[in-house]
Amino acid sequence: METLLVHREISKKALPLLAEALQAAGVRLSGDAEARFIFPMEEATEEDWRTEYSDKILSVRIVADLGEAIAHINR
Repeated sequence: METLLVHREISKKALPLLAEALQAAGVRLSGDAEARFIFPMEEATEEDWRTEYSDKILSVRIVADLGEAIAHINR
């Protein structure tokens, strides 16, 4: 998994729980500004959103709705 899209309505509760578990498993996290505000992680670059790492690296983006998630996937 290279990208995790989290719905804004659950992000403040879900992201810290997910991020802690992922980091404990050795996953390196990077995120957009909103994700980094919720949980400390590296800043995701534009390249991160389109790179398949085949490694324990995950980019996190907060999305408002399904349409925004689909738009991100279709980029």
